[in-house]
Amino acid sequence: MSTGKFKCVLSAVVACVVLFYLGAAAQTGKPGSKVDRITLDKEAKRQIVDWVIEKLHSNYIFPESAVEMVDYVSRRFSEGEYDDANTHREFRTAVTRDLQAASKDEHIKLVANPDPPPVDADGETAADESIPEHIRRNPGENYHFKEVRHLSGNVGYLRFDFFNDPEYAALTAVSAMNFLANCDALIIDLRYNGGGYAELAQLILSYFFEEPVHYLSSYNRKLDKTTEYWTHAEIQGPRLDAADLYVLTSTDHTFSAAEEFAFALQTQKRATVIGETTSGGAHGIEFYYLREFKLELRVPVERSYHPET
Repeated sequence: MSTGKFKCVLSAVVACVVLFYLGAAAQTGKPGSKVDRITLDKEAKRQIVDWVIEKLHSNYIFPESAVEMVDYVSRRFSEGEYDDANTHREFRTAVTRDLQAASKDEHIKLVANPDPPPVDADGETAADESIPEHIRRNPGENYHFKEVRHLSGNVGYLRFDFFNDPEYAALTAVSAMNFLANCDALIIDLRYNGGGYAELAQLILSYFFEEPVHYLSSYNRKLDKTTEYWTHAEIQGPRLDAADLYVLTSTDHTFSAAEEFAFALQTQKRATVIGETTSGGAHGIEFYYLREFKLELRVPVERSYHPET
């Protein structure tokens, strides 16, 4: 790209970044459910804390951090810090707050789940499918692809708010990438993206590299297994391997697979990341259920890292 053309494109990008970074998505509260209002006595709270402790010790990706979380929550419980948290919602919110404070990991949390998956032969296990069908299969929401635009200066703009299951969303993703194929620069807006399927991130990343790239590795403690993630050697349509990339992020919403996506482009020196520090949910999770109390515990069991660093 010539110097004059580059300056033109860069100016257009900067102007677009300023324009699109104004404003934030408003969060609206949801009315409490019947589960939220369930009252828990001290014995019930103790059972829940003991169950959380066992799951963390057995599964959390960093055993040392698991010990820190367990010690912190146990001390808070014994000191009576949860005595006034008597409803289901109040108690699980308080425990989640303390788990995240001790670990700085926003993927770990207790949530209400009145409809956990069927019990298997072991009586309790992590779910095979962590994202509900109605979220994965949602053509009415265009699989969360919100906006694809061609802007002045031959700059593209892409906003999608969830990495949906590629079984359903791949065609929409491919169509978006093909629409943007001739752009000199591309703004990828992840300010409202809460994560999702790493496989869709892998598909979209593949458009930005000329050859297959080993962009991420992950280690699963529970399985004692390391997996390498590479961009695809073949894609549908032209690549954008020469386009300048800019990724927009936010603290409130950019989470999980969206953080992985931005991290992969940044560590490959393939994109400029612009915006706020992301939320902090980098680890792959599994879901565990305490059916008696209609509770779901989301436990990070897998960590991702750059293969070279």
